[in-house]
Amino acid sequence: SHAAPSPVDQGARYVVWSNHPGAGQAITALLLQSGFPVVERSRLDELFREQRVTLSHTKDEDVLRVGRLVGATQVIFAEVRGGEYVRFGAGPAPKPSVTVRAVAIESGEVRWAGRASYQGNPDDIEQGVVTLTIFAIARALCNGTWEERTERTTGGCTPSAPAPAVTHQPKEKSIWGEMQ
Repeated sequence: SHAAPSPVDQGARYVVWSNHPGAGQAITALLLQSGFPVVERSRLDELFREQRVTLSHTKDEDVLRVGRLVGATQVIFAEVRGGEYVRFGAGPAPKPSVTVRAVAIESGEVRWAGRASYQGNPDDIEQGVVTLTIFAIARALCNGTWEERTERTTGGCTPSAPAPAVTHQPKEKSIWGEMQ
């Protein structure tokens, strides 16, 4: 149980940086659906080329520096491990996991972080990475107690304080609201 900071700051502008396109696209979609601006990846790639930074070995500090150049306030990093397709007979595939963290560009402070992994292997690796990304964010933004899913429970976040009464129904469903 922990008190999570506000998941998104009003007026925030985001850069999403991931070693897996599916995780990056899932985070970008969540931010855009919630009305937050995200710097297009092609713009970042262009700036990295101008700065002569090698994309395959980019350091977090380089991403933060380029994020500052494009006017972003936070970078959301997503790292996917395992879940690679392996040759038949090469042994079991590593179990996929996703770690996400939001870092404030000016201070370098980690605003929130979360991790999710499969105990087994998903039937569809690509969809599994997207699902893990969403669960890692949900865990990071849980302002209460996180319970793992089991055969008997659905798991998820139990808020530490009762939710306020709903006074209006939003027109569009926002995943950020669902995760708080």
